[in-house]
Amino acid sequence: MKFLRKQRIELCFHTCEQRPFSDILPPEKATLHYPQWFKNISPKTQQPSMRACPGYIDFFKKSIAVPLWRDYEITYSGNRINDIQIAGVHPDEVYHYAQQHHPEQWGGGFPNQPHLKLMSPWLITCNTTTPFLISEASWHKTANDYIIPQGVVDFKVNTGSHVNMFLSPSAQQKTLMLEAGNPIVYITPLDDIEVDIKIKDVSVDEWRRLLNYRFSFKNNYKKTLNLFRKNIQ
Repeated sequence: MKFLRKQRIELCFHTCEQRPFSDILPPEKATLHYPQWFKNISPKTQQPSMRACPGYIDFFKKSIAVPLWRDYEITYSGNRINDIQIAGVHPDEVYHYAQQHHPEQWGGGFPNQPHLKLMSPWLITCNTTTPFLISEASWHKTANDYIIPQGVVDFKVNTGSHVNMFLSPSAQQKTLMLEAGNPIVYITPLDDIEVDIKIKDVSVDEWRRLLNYRFSFKNNYKKTLNLFRKNIQ
């Protein structure tokens, strides 16, 4: 019986952040980031445990863990964010690292949950048109202080990797601390393939060249994807 080798593709993470950022906080195979609670499970236990859960293990084998790139301290109440402190970022520059969208974009969903977009320092490229699931690093969370809705992205046509989240409801003022180094999202290929991870430091000019090309007022991503598929047929 002949077995076919899985296709190998390359996923490249580009950044123009100062060194040593790409050396100390790079995206890596999720199997290098098993949560501490998982490591605490005795391998000698005779009872069923997560150590033998195929759904969990296979997910980590297929996924890439993206660590948060800076400490964020977010103070909010109700549906209003009152203050954002970001390590190494001057208050006048916070907009470049954290932004908000208007609630009309999600039609009244997530009531009383402030929206926040963490602006990623990574632009991601792929050498094939492959769909990837972007999901919350839920296995690494220690409290339900926020949710990150999942989505599907093709990095052949979309290089962005910003993280959209909704903070948990709180009538009283609350401060949420997000620590650099903890996985914030998982990136998982939806095709049965092997993914080689590449990390690349680039200049600001190269970074700008890699930004998504916008040629349409509406549905830019979908139109770009359709044109790519048409041209490779």
